[in-house]
Formats: sequence, structure tokens, C-alpha cells
Amino acid sequence: LARRHRATPFLLLLAAFQALLHRYSGQPSVVIGTPMADRRRPELEPLLGFFVNTLLVRADFAEGGTFADLLARVRRDALEAFAGQDLPFERLVEALEVERSAPLPGALFLYQGLPAPLPFAGLTLSPLDVHTGTAKTDLTLALAPAGDGLAGALEYDAGRFDPATAARIAGHFAVLLAGALERDAGLPVTDLPLLTAAEHRQISSESLGLPAPAGPPACLHDLVLDQAARTPDLPAVERGDEVWSYAEVAERALRLARRLTALGAGPETPVGVLLDRMPRLVTSFLGVLRAGAAYLPLDPAYPDERLAFMLEDSGARLVVTEERHLPRLAALGRTLEPLLEEGPEEGPEKGSDEGPPPPAPSTDGLAYLIYTSGSTGRPKAVAIPHRTAVARVRWAGEAFSAGELSAVLASTSICFDMSVFELFAPLAFGGRVVLADGILDLPRLAAPVTLINTVPSALAELLRLGLPPTARTVNLGGEPVPAALAERVHATGTVRRLLNLYGPSEDTTYSTASEVPATGEPAIGRPLPGTRAWVLDPALRPAPVGVPGELWLGGAGLARGYLGRPELTADRFRPDPFAGEPGARLYRTGDRVRRRTDGELLFLGRFDQQVKIRGFRIEPGEVEAVLARHPAVREAAVLALPGPGGGLRLEAFMVPAGLPERDLREFLAARLPAHFAPAVFTGLDALPHTLSGKLDRGALARL
Repeated sequence: LARRHRATPFLLLLAAFQALLHRYSGQPSVVIGTPMADRRRPELEPLLGFFVNTLLVRADFAEGGTFADLLARVRRDALEAFAGQDLPFERLVEALEVERSAPLPGALFLYQGLPAPLPFAGLTLSPLDVHTGTAKTDLTLALAPAGDGLAGALEYDAGRFDPATAARIAGHFAVLLAGALERDAGLPVTDLPLLTAAEHRQISSESLGLPAPAGPPACLHDLVLDQAARTPDLPAVERGDEVWSYAEVAERALRLARRLTALGAGPETPVGVLLDRMPRLVTSFLGVLRAGAAYLPLDPAYPDERLAFMLEDSGARLVVTEERHLPRLAALGRTLEPLLEEGPEEGPEKGSDEGPPPPAPSTDGLAYLIYTSGSTGRPKAVAIPHRTAVARVRWAGEAFSAGELSAVLASTSICFDMSVFELFAPLAFGGRVVLADGILDLPRLAAPVTLINTVPSALAELLRLGLPPTARTVNLGGEPVPAALAERVHATGTVRRLLNLYGPSEDTTYSTASEVPATGEPAIGRPLPGTRAWVLDPALRPAPVGVPGELWLGGAGLARGYLGRPELTADRFRPDPFAGEPGARLYRTGDRVRRRTDGELLFLGRFDQQVKIRGFRIEPGEVEAVLARHPAVREAAVLALPGPGGGLRLEAFMVPAGLPERDLREFLAARLPAHFAPAVFTGLDALPHTLSGKLDRGALARL
């Protein structure tokens, strides 16, 4: 193969090793060191000594192409590097003022192409393998001809790799090289195989969750109303002294459903719910669902501009509300039909609570909408059907005991999808929903709480106030879980289960789960029953164990897509190449993860600018777009940067300098929810840009 492509075996094997490291790292270029015997000058020929110099050879993958194209580039670049092999490597490092805190280069490639030593003067020479106990670099691959093939050794830094990982690296190199040979180097580098057959079977098995919980077809509200028929007298929802039984919840929901039906609510009809955090909020959601419609949660804490956008974008005409919010709805400037939750006997006559019950909706019908941040400044509505929400609630019934679900704190904003778990999981299994305005109200509640569902940053604040002894189970989601926080939770001595639950709204709240130990790096776990969780490389091939890739989700929890955004839906929801069933899709999360040897997934960050702060998904571009609308702002950039107390915070940079921070905060508060507000505002005379004219976010982060 090397001869056909006018290369040497050394160059071909070097290109294969560089291709392997490119596939592992995803970096557009890979630099590998290789030692060269430097005796080209005549005066060095008779001298004894180790005249070996290290050369750096770069491989560029930005151009793409086949392995043959890569080999041609490596041949060209290596020949250029050989021209400078007289320059001692240490002199190069010194001149470049490179920080030597890590081995340089990070990887070495050695190829010994000479034949075995011949007997000399009656002596037989043979190599002696001497291991010094240290690794010269992170990774060194050494190859040499041996009989009809090649013999090799892989030296690795034991502080970064374990023996099993090193064995996989060697195996992947052999598989990749075989793939290049099989097609005469005609395969694209991104399509070269890496996985052995055994690895492929293992990864396929670990990417598929257990079968989804069994049960007859049902809608989300059916799970609650069926439970109400079994336990009508049990307490279902409470807020302070106000406690409603299951029977009362079911009765109020049916009454509201009849009134909504009389006003035209039905399948695929979004109905807004703008209510304070009282028991009527829960019955209103159930009433909207029982009418066959879909509920649109409207948090009273949101600014008018955001509420007006959600109503306009969703097409909602009906809004279930209470009297104190009527003036606010009237000021939104849309033709709305406000419906007081209290009913005709307590408020204006709007519809009738008499007559036959509304028809049962389809399990494929729309259940609710959740708006998430948009990078262009326009939020998008994730459309969740009944069947996916039911799958997640039934999972909760298997994952948590009746005791754990007996009293669940509901303190999350209704515009955040974690609220769906807090409201429907306990009510589907005879538990009680304990309403509170925020997680920090928990120590002051009279009602005992058995399960807390929150984000890590909020739990860290709660730990300072003290966890109630009844809260034996804590679910964390929405943000990465710091190992130090997990250690603090376990140190309380009262929490029996600490779970890390990961998932985007596009996969109905939760997709993977993991029990978090007291020590070690918290993982996001394995896929939930009925869920498919694939770690894929840029060519949409399964990434090997330990190699970072993008997480793609499919299965029982997958949303329909984005309401009224077919192009965006088609971009993020793709056909599932692994499912083997027509119509199956995968959602591209944009999250960077890797699979551990035990099968659990580790979250590594994002491929884009999206962040989660206090559990809320935020696109900094949306904040930038709103800031740019301020009449005094010429340019704006928003970054998520580490805060002084740990975690991330938003920081805004504006041109020109000297803009009043108070005015900027008031401007944003009138247009965005509070969790979008930057913690820091910095005025600049100009924003830094790269040579290509793009915003230099790295330079901003260093300010």
C-alpha cells in the first residue's frame, strides 16, 4: 500500500497513528514527535554517541478526504520537517518559550525499519528489553518489522491511562490500519473503522436501556384520575393549611375540562395557565389535559414581553388564570379569552361546568409545551405528546418506592420541565405534592417532604440551611453534579439515595440516571428504560469506550420536535440509523460525553455556547440579541464564565463603555426571565475580534 502511494511504511504507519489520535480527540490537526538518527554530517560519522533528534510532524485533518489524501499530506509535511532535523529539539522548545508542565510532544511514534543484527566476530547480538518504570510521553507507539508482519509496543503514562484503555488503543490502531488496507486507502478518514466486533456489541448493548415500563395506552391525566378513583380520600396537593384530596382534585379538573371544551378547547389546542403556586395550579393542568388540549405553563414571574411571545408563538387563545392577573393579560395586546379557574359560581361566567365529559384525547396527542432558550434570540417550544410523558411517569413508579413518592416537594418553575416530574410522578402513585415558591422555603414548611427534586446549585444553598430529616431521597438534574457536593449530601447521614438525572426537554425531562456515590466523579449514568443513548463521532459512528463524542437520544421519551419550527426540528431530530424500524429518530443533544468502562456516561461539556445555570437552559446568544436592542448598545457579547463561588455565571460585555448598569438590568428584566440576567456587566471601547473578523470570545474570557 505504501509503494502504491509513493510512501514508505514509516509514513503510512505514522499517518495511521495520527488518524487514530484525530478520531480520539476530534482536533483538526495532530502533532506527533518522532526520533530521527541525525548523523548526516560527515564529522559525526566516526563519533560514538546518541545523535538522535526529535522532529514534530503535523497532520492536518481540516481538509477532510480519504486516507490516501491524508497520506499524501503527511508525506509532504514530513519531508518538510526532515529538512529541519539538524535543529535540536530542545533549542526549538527554548526559542518558542513553551511551558513544559506536561510532556512535549504528547505522543511519540517510533519505527525501526532496519533488519535484525547479524552475527559479528562470533557473537550473536539480540535486543534486551529494559523497562525504566517511567513513560517519556503520554503515549508512545513503537513498531518494527517482524517476520511476515509487524511487532509493536505501546508505552503509556499510567497516571492517564489504565492497562485496559491501552489495550483498546492498540486494538483500535490495528482495526483502523486494516480498514485503510482493505479499500486501498480509499475510505474517508472519518469512516475508518475503530471498534472490534466485540466492542461494537458491547456499546450497542449499553446504548439501549431496558424495555420501557409496560402498561395499557394512557394519557398523562389518566394516570392521576385513575389513582383518584382508587384513593379518593388521600391528600393529593397541599400548600400550607390548604390541602385538597384526590377526589377534590379530580372533580375540579373535570369541571374545568367541561368549561374549556364549551369554549372550543380540544386536541392540539394550547391553553395557557397563568396561576400562582397554589393547589388550583395542579387542577388546572389536569383540567386542560382532560379537555384533550395541551397546557402552556405561564410563570407569573416572567416579564410581560416573554409571556406575550409565548402566547403569540403557541397560538394559545384561552388562558386559565385568576382575578389578580386579569389586568396583566389585558395589557399583553392580544385577543385572549381569560378563564377564571374558580368556576362560574365564584367568578365571571365563562363556559359551563355541566354536561357530558369531554372526549378522551389520543395518547399521541399534544400534552404540553415547554419553551427553551434560542441562540438567535427567539425561544422555541418543545412539543411533548402524552405517550412520552406517560413513559417517564411510569419509569418514576418503578425507580422510586411508594414511600419516596409519598410527599414530593414541588418548587421548580412550571416553565422548567423538572416540574412535570414533581407534579405528576407522585399523583400517579398515591403520593402528595407539597407546593412551595422555592427550594429554600423547605426548612420552613410544616409538611414533611420525602423526595427533593432540584438542581445542584440550589441544593448547595439548601445544605447551608439544613435538610429536613424526612428527605431521604434527593434527585439532582439540570446541571453537572460537583463531587464535593455529593460528598456533603452523603455526610448529612439522612439522605439514603442521591441520584443524578440527566436529560433535555426534547427527551421529556430525563434520559439517563445514576446513583451518585459519596466519592468519585459523578456520572450521568445509563439510559432510562425505553431510551436509546448513543455516543457518536462526527461521522455518526459509535465512539469507543473512553473516547468523547456527542450524545444522541432516542426511544420512548423523544418529543415531537419544535412547535412551528420544521427546519429546526429536522436539524436536531434525525433518522435513527441503528433502530432498524421505520420512523425512528435520534435527538442531537449538543452535549459532549464519554462512556466509562462500567457503561456509565460522563458529561464533559457542550459543543456550542449553550449552558445551564441553576438548572435553566440558556443560550447566551439570546441574551446578546436582547441587549443589542438597547438603543445605547452598539455591540454586545455574553459569556458563561466561572463565578467566584464555583459554578457558572453570565457576564455581559458591551460597547460603548460607561453605560449605566441599572438601565441595562431594567431593560433585560422587562424582556427576559430573571435567570437570564448577567451577573456582571463590563463596558468596553471595542470588542476583540480574530484576524478573520469573528468575535474573539477567548480574549473576552481573559479580561
